[in-house]
Amino acid sequence: MTVKRVNFNTIEAITKESSHNFTATRSRVEQRLDIVVLFIKTIKHRGSPLRDLSTMELWE
Repeated sequence: MTVKRVNFNTIEAITKESSHNFTATRSRVEQRLDIVVLFIKTIKHRGSPLRDLSTMELWE
């Protein structure tokens, strides 16, 4: 499983003309990242085989 990095600068450049849309998109992306992090932490807590999955990319 690969955790893809989200480059907000790239998203911002693409949607520079519509900063309101960018803000809404970024908010949704951040909410989904929170859900992914919570899911991974839950899996780790239960001691599943994925417990060694590194989540550092999400925090950089």
